[in-house]
Amino acid sequence: TLLNLFEQLSDIQALITGSSRSRQLLRRVRRDLLLFKNQCTFSQITNRERGLVLWKKWQTVFETRTLLREVNLQAEELDAYLQGRYRERMDWLVRLGTFLGTALPALWGLEVFLGKELWVQTLRWVLIGATLIGAAVFAWFVVARSSDEE
Repeated sequence: TLLNLFEQLSDIQALITGSSRSRQLLRRVRRDLLLFKNQCTFSQITNRERGLVLWKKWQTVFETRTLLREVNLQAEELDAYLQGRYRERMDWLVRLGTFLGTALPALWGLEVFLGKELWVQTLRWVLIGATLIGAAVFAWFVVARSSDEE
């Protein structure tokens, strides 16, 4: 199980794409790691002396603790990377929201600066539409770029 988890965590390209398949693989790796930790990493398998000696011997032979430490380290590094990428994406979306929060009221009140003529109203709607379309394209670019770049 640990060798399988080690291999799955080593396939970084399959785990960080952001696709539904990638999320499914991450869930499966997480579940398998938790199951292994829950069922296979305990200090005393039996109360009998011989069984305990055999259990400790097999853990030494298979280097279970070393391999578990490496798998945990891989999982932590992957988690830190994915959390950083998520924070970066959210930071860009917050910046976009801040821009819209300041630009749209200014555009909505454009007639205060330019007067109440018909061309000002048309200009206001054109600028609001262009701003919203530009913001939507930028948001899509930020989300899609971070998925495709890996």
